[in-house]
Amino acid sequence: MRTPRTIALCALAAATVVAPASTGASATTTPTTTTTTTTGSATGSATGSATASCPTGSVCLWSEPGYRGVRYVWNASHGNRYLGSANRALVDHVGSFVASATACFIDTAGDANGNYHAIRRANTGDYSASYFARFGSVMDRIAPIRYCG
Repeated sequence: MRTPRTIALCALAAATVVAPASTGASATTTPTTTTTTTTGSATGSATGSATASCPTGSVCLWSEPGYRGVRYVWNASHGNRYLGSANRALVDHVGSFVASATACFIDTAGDANGNYHAIRRANTGDYSASYFARFGSVMDRIAPIRYCG
């Protein structure tokens, strides 16, 4: 369970993402790509309406914190998807998310060749009511978990 102090520390670390205490965070850095496990488990923590509004086997992204704004529902059958093709409001502006499936969140940093500059794993049960201050401010693609390597 995250305490107010943990939440405050998370808000201070713009590129840091919190993993469930039971699984720990993992990070691997290569010259051009960073992989980090994303937020904590949503079990009992995400609002009931946000969790219920994301279908099983999908990842729901919202353009605003608190599960508000433009919503995009992604599943693995959509493949490696540029968020601008779903809704331009989500490119580099994912305010919150709920994962009812695994996925890979990707930042290409506007690279003309589409190279990945950073990636984040989203596991089933992960969520963030305020993801923009973390990876949501640079995320521009979502893909099946195999793209996280």
